[in-house]
Amino acid sequence: MTTINQVLAQSLPERNLSQLSLVNHSKNDMIKWVHALPIMNVGETTKQLYQTLQELTRVKMSEDTRFELLEILRPTVHNILHALAKHYLNQSVLLPDRANRVASLAQSLRNYLATAYKVVAYDCAEKLMTKLSIIGIGRRQQLQLAAQAFQRAISELNGLLLETQLLYLPAPAGLWSDLHTLHHAATTHGVAQLAVADEHLAFAQEVTVHDAYLRTIILASSQTNKLRQTEIRQIFDASELWTGYLKLKPKFQISDLLLIDVEGDLPPTYVSKAADVPQAHYVDASKFVQHLQAVQTTPNNQLHHGEQLNPSLLQHLIGSWSSPAERTFARRSYDGQLLVCLGLTASHYHIANEVEFEYFLNLPPDFSEEEKNFFLRNGGANDPHEILDFKISSVPSIADEKEGKIARTKNQAGLYPPYAAMIVNISPGGYCIRWDCEPPISLRTGEILAMREQAEKSWTIGIVRWVKQLPTLGAEAGIEIISGTVKPCGARVLKKTGERTEYMRTFLLPEVKSMGRPATLITPNVSFRTGYNVMLRQGNEEHKAQLTTETLTTQSFSQFTFTWLQAPVPKSQTNTNNMGEKSETKDDFDTLWGNL
Repeated sequence: MTTINQVLAQSLPERNLSQLSLVNHSKNDMIKWVHALPIMNVGETTKQLYQTLQELTRVKMSEDTRFELLEILRPTVHNILHALAKHYLNQSVLLPDRANRVASLAQSLRNYLATAYKVVAYDCAEKLMTKLSIIGIGRRQQLQLAAQAFQRAISELNGLLLETQLLYLPAPAGLWSDLHTLHHAATTHGVAQLAVADEHLAFAQEVTVHDAYLRTIILASSQTNKLRQTEIRQIFDASELWTGYLKLKPKFQISDLLLIDVEGDLPPTYVSKAADVPQAHYVDASKFVQHLQAVQTTPNNQLHHGEQLNPSLLQHLIGSWSSPAERTFARRSYDGQLLVCLGLTASHYHIANEVEFEYFLNLPPDFSEEEKNFFLRNGGANDPHEILDFKISSVPSIADEKEGKIARTKNQAGLYPPYAAMIVNISPGGYCIRWDCEPPISLRTGEILAMREQAEKSWTIGIVRWVKQLPTLGAEAGIEIISGTVKPCGARVLKKTGERTEYMRTFLLPEVKSMGRPATLITPNVSFRTGYNVMLRQGNEEHKAQLTTETLTTQSFSQFTFTWLQAPVPKSQTNTNNMGEKSETKDDFDTLWGNL
């Protein structure tokens, strides 16, 4: 029968080195070597650390010496990993070649650090099985060293998992097998519940091996492909505070949410979607959901700052940990192209018939002296006879000038050009799309977008729900349709002080009575809040409304239901009133007479 120590040994490299190349393997020599590293030269420092860590997984030495050297190296390795991350985070989903190579280097560095700690854990586990240890000689120190090594190995693998999730990549092969084996071995040898100090934790001061393992489960099961990089990092840090709300157990109960195949190389999966496996553990997350719901209703100033998360992220976590989401619509393969415009600015421009926001608002202009005076506006008149020959019919009206400007902006090539993506599959609720080449740099989860198939003329509004990088095929994204009918408009907040605010790009989504869906307003996620009074502008019409309920919020936009404070007047009624008041209506030149 294969023991857990034998399983642990299967993933370890052969130890065939007698010494390190760049430094003697003593504590003092390692400290001096680390202090002498050219830390300002990230490339050279990374090169030397890479070689030394790689050799530390293969050099022959005692477990306590190896652990001591790794503890000296670990802070510097983390600093270098942070410096390297600047080269590949917050970029396009499909990284440029150089950024991709830097990311691969960072992952290799982290992996060697985890493997070296794994070697220490294995040596400790072997020693705990010896007769001297069993009868108690040096056992307490050996147990503490084993707990530290197991915790460090799992924590570094969790860091590697974070790196891949930040890049929307699948976990490296063997990562989950290592995590399950390390946790099993620590439990078997009685060190899984020993508290271990770790200065690299964000909030806690101590953590157990068991808690370190639960952190990987939280990160893996929070559907991070639907989140932005900053939100993924927030979950990673906050997971230190949440491990006590999860219950891991060997027997299934009806309240269990997740199943873990402890002998496989797979992350946790929902019990309702998992196949039967011979060796499984189960996760009860009911207390975790209750805690998240309590956080959701608690003012930020009463929360630990690690749990001061934005409402959309909290709602996402509650949904992810409550029950598996079921598809509303079936997907089917589809061959075609989808044109997409990412972000509020580009979406508004195209949905507004390619009219820039300044002209779309059609606000009365604040004229300069030159604009007020026709003669100055047209370069001045040097000859008095030109003034005498002046004809009113030759004066371009303000409306004519504005139409001319709109026409010129529509003819500007390259203004917010749509991106073409291949449709992988389609459903009534949205699309799965793919880019074989580099996707748009603004492609992020939670981003608003306008979309239409090439044969269509009207645009639909949607949201990027998830993103996935395909190492050999480009990138895929899941798009959810928010509404098939959308009206572009502008909105500004009405302040009680009377201070005037600027109009911002917004969308009005009409009521769908058949689905019981009220009219909503999509706004930028800054400036607008529930309860605010706003002025909506479409064309020449302005109407007051109050935002009542925030139904959706992301890092890009918010969606609100609202009530009219000043009911819109139907156009037919407006036209009738205008006809009746025709004699009082001023023509385009009435404001010009006084300036001539």
